[in-house]
Amino acid sequence: MVPLLGATPAFAQSGPTVEEVVVTATRSESQLSKVPISVAAVSQEQIENKGLKEFVDVVRLTPGVAIGGNNRIAIRGVSSSAGAATTGVYVDDVPIQVRQVGYSASTLFPSLFDLDRVEILRGPQGTLFGAGSQGGTVRFIQPAPNFNSFSGHARTEVSTLRGGGMGYEGGVAVGGPIIADKLAFRVSGYFRRNAGYIDRMNGQAFVRDPTLALGTKSMGFNVTGTAYEDSDWTETTAGRAALAFRPTENLTITASVNYQKIYQHDNIGSVWSTLTDASSGDFRTPLFSAGDPNALLNGQRYLTPAVLPDYNKGNDHMILPYLTVDWSNDAVHFVSTTSGIDRKSYRWGDSTTGYGFAYLRFAAPRPGDKSSSLLRDNQKNFTQEVRLQSVPSDSPLTWLIGAFYTNNRQGSLETTPTNFLGLAPSLFGITAESDPFPGTSAFLNTFGTPLLQNSIVYWAESVAREKQLAGFAQLDYKITPELTLTVGGRYAKNELTVRAFQDGPENNLNAPYGFECPIPGGCTPGTGIFTPEYARDTLHTKEKVFNPKFSIAWQRDSDNLLYATAAKGFRPGGAQVRLPGVCDEALASYGYSESPTSYKSDSVWSYEAGSKNRLFDGMVTFDGSIYMVKWNKIQTNITLPDCGYNMVDNLGKATSKGFDAAINMRPTENLGLSAALGYNSTKFDVTTPAFDKGDYVPGTGSPWTITVQGDYTYPLGDDRELYVRADATYSSAPRRTGADDPGSPSYNPRNTPTPDSTIVNARVGANLQGVDLSLFVNNLFNFNDPMGINYTRRSVLFTESYSRPRMIGLSASYRY
Repeated sequence: MVPLLGATPAFAQSGPTVEEVVVTATRSESQLSKVPISVAAVSQEQIENKGLKEFVDVVRLTPGVAIGGNNRIAIRGVSSSAGAATTGVYVDDVPIQVRQVGYSASTLFPSLFDLDRVEILRGPQGTLFGAGSQGGTVRFIQPAPNFNSFSGHARTEVSTLRGGGMGYEGGVAVGGPIIADKLAFRVSGYFRRNAGYIDRMNGQAFVRDPTLALGTKSMGFNVTGTAYEDSDWTETTAGRAALAFRPTENLTITASVNYQKIYQHDNIGSVWSTLTDASSGDFRTPLFSAGDPNALLNGQRYLTPAVLPDYNKGNDHMILPYLTVDWSNDAVHFVSTTSGIDRKSYRWGDSTTGYGFAYLRFAAPRPGDKSSSLLRDNQKNFTQEVRLQSVPSDSPLTWLIGAFYTNNRQGSLETTPTNFLGLAPSLFGITAESDPFPGTSAFLNTFGTPLLQNSIVYWAESVAREKQLAGFAQLDYKITPELTLTVGGRYAKNELTVRAFQDGPENNLNAPYGFECPIPGGCTPGTGIFTPEYARDTLHTKEKVFNPKFSIAWQRDSDNLLYATAAKGFRPGGAQVRLPGVCDEALASYGYSESPTSYKSDSVWSYEAGSKNRLFDGMVTFDGSIYMVKWNKIQTNITLPDCGYNMVDNLGKATSKGFDAAINMRPTENLGLSAALGYNSTKFDVTTPAFDKGDYVPGTGSPWTITVQGDYTYPLGDDRELYVRADATYSSAPRRTGADDPGSPSYNPRNTPTPDSTIVNARVGANLQGVDLSLFVNNLFNFNDPMGINYTRRSVLFTESYSRPRMIGLSASYRY
């Protein structure tokens, strides 16, 4: 961190300066360069100028942050697909993150429309934010109603994807006083359609080469037509209304409600390699439709009736009401936030190939085969946070105390109907003439019980009720005018109750799997020693924890800050049901005699040192930090590929090391340049059942990220200007873990890991007295290398996933 070592030369006259973002990361307004923690902030102006639409766009430009499946955030290598979230996510002062209940729970991020800014706080945040967080906190800050002036914003856009469809959006926001200094409002509405680019194809799959010598083309597909072009489109609808009342000069009461809905026409995670030609913009995957149950194959019926959708539709909507009471006088500032969340979601996921390959050992799906999983999640949260803090004064001591309570209910239901297992001629080599019920069916001899409702093979329902009561405090004391010592802590009591209900043949803990009947005269399915048994448990955990924080900051002068911090972060434990007997061999391969039904809390100690500097009279700014995170008893999702299930366990310790740095420059009034660099390495410190010492922790993102940005404006006079803007992001290949790691028990040697990538975006436009018109291109050079090629075990099928192709569009906005 060279900027710390020398003084900045002074100039005789002031020149261009880098504009600073004002943040509230420390619960009071401060310039970003004077906040002694590692914070990345994107202002409203930057969101508009860069054309950022979703949170993933912010992540792309932020070193030390990554995002994975189910919207899991990794900050400085701390991320997990199991248990409670490692990152706190807030809308204003309301936490909205979810616990991983079931297989599909995910946090719903707000759209980036009508926001003041987005803040990303790296490292544990427990002494200033009530819900606490283990790896970091993300805050979406919305504009408050203004009691004195009106403001508004309108935006529209139309775009097209290379080889894909058309997208468009429109949004309007307006706010201002109803009664000057007494009553004010802010309302907004927004709609966006993200174009699709993956086509669903009709036809029939066949095996081209059973030896896999043809690699990704070993599976063939006879195309008979296109079922739906650009099927993977989504639509987002969002709105907000806020009303603020100021009965006295010191008291403001604000009632707000946010609404957001995301509809997915077809949730396609990957495409078939044999159908796809990325260089031509052809991304294709089969459409499997349920066939006629009276159809014959080799003279025999092979399908059963089942209600199954053709497309992987999904819907996710959330209502977020909250009430804020803000009171202050010359000495103290009091804030109370009361909130509730009501969220419901569902999505379908096609499982035809997964079940066909796993159970039937079919090399290719037959005509009419269809299986889909329906994933439903719901979230009902109540939270109450109060805090009292000192107001800025000449005193060397500032302080904050607060209390937090939450009562969260989160539910998950997964069902998997199928139309081809009930009449399967063989399952795991077990036939209708096998034991223990010869003469019945392969299905009964395997699972011991028929399909639920004539089609459902898997049923799992979980409800988690989580309560937390916490108190937090932080003291900042100026030992000298330049040197500040910070001490804080958070004490929390956590209580979790999980009720789990499993049903369906696949979850039968007493499934026979061809076991010989020991009773003379034969056995009857579903009775006696073969009476079905299911995991139906109520699991309860309680924990108490204290998380301290220590920090020292040296504000050498108004332009240079050096700080160091040590803080502890915590994540509560959880519970899960037992896995069925089909997983016994897979469990044994990891050293387990049975699957665990609970897992403990995990924690981190984070150590960091950072520097923030304004150089050359503010023409250059630097923000950098180095860190080490010690992660203990890591809650880890363990995949058991041979049986298709996952489980969670505490797997040892890991260390995360790295740095993040950003530099911004304004060489002239019209030219702005910036660059950001991040590095992370997160490794296990000990050997665990699923990972060896030195293995990389999954889900931590790319080890290296580099982002460069530039903008140039050409003034035309009379509040008009032309501009050109561009940014480029390089992400190195993620560490090889799990199925991509040759040292892992789940290693799949036919997989191709995710490569490195470079995405370039560009925009040219004009700002004409508040009206902004622009032409933009995202993924300018159409980066289309597959983001990993996955081989499906026991098959000849390869699938691939890709970044979105090049997007070209026109945007217009107006602000007053």
